Amino acid sequence: MIDGVYTVRVWEQDRKEWIVTEEYEPQSRGQKLDDIPFVFVNTKNTTPLVTDPILFNMSQINIGHYRTNVDVEHAAHFTALPQPYLSGDLQESQNNLPIGTYEVWQLTEGSTVGYLEFGGAGITSLQEILAHKEEQMVDIGSRLLSGKKGVESVEALQIRQGSEMSTLIQLATVLDSAIIQILEKYYEWMGITAEVEFEMNKDFVPSKMPPDELRALLEAVVAGKISNETFLDNLHAGEIVDDVEEEQVRLSGQPEVETEIEID
Repeated sequence: MIDGVYTVRVWEQDRKEWIVTEEYEPQSRGQKLDDIPFVFVNTKNTTPLVTDPILFNMSQINIGHYRTNVDVEHAAHFTALPQPYLSGDLQESQNNLPIGTYEVWQLTEGSTVGYLEFGGAGITSLQEILAHKEEQMVDIGSRLLSGKKGVESVEALQIRQGSEMSTLIQLATVLDSAIIQILEKYYEWMGITAEVEFEMNKDFVPSKMPPDELRALLEAVVAGKISNETFLDNLHAGEIVDDVEEEQVRLSGQPEVETEIEID
């Protein structure tokens, strides 16, 4: 920005110095620009601030996971085959000891022979480290790579998922702001006068209505305690009905029949 005007300069190196070889002022619809048509996007806002990627910490652990996995594979390969050993004296004619079903070793009295096999806990400890790092990556990644094991209540599940999705929601909100700014610049460039509205879908986790809640709503609408519209609105919020208006159109075209509904 030079004197409040967006200016482009082309720099080229002349021997050891950099000099301006070209300078011009871009225009939009014959008007000079009072700002640079560019939108910064990071993980927190739309400023030039440099921030760490969302999964940066997980990527660091992933590198360590790879190294440990290489150690496990190397140890498994190195200890996979037993190592023969011999304690004692051999006859002078036996300099080499071939191993096989038809080979015989002639040893002096008191000599011992056997196989050395891996029996320590070294590989086990490495495997435990691998499992620990995998759990860390799952936690840092907000369980986007692995589901929660065990049984959770609906309330606990919603609280946990809401906490885990907060980072994604924050990033989606930043993208909302960035895309709105981009569209506003586009409208201004094309000479369009209009209000820009844009919002990304932030429903990252399916949250279908549990059977108990659906049964309670059905009993309420049958008893006349809530309206059909409220019932459909709740079905839409519970991701059972996609579109309330379309569902009402479908219902209006159906004949009225008495049915008994049983929910498992």
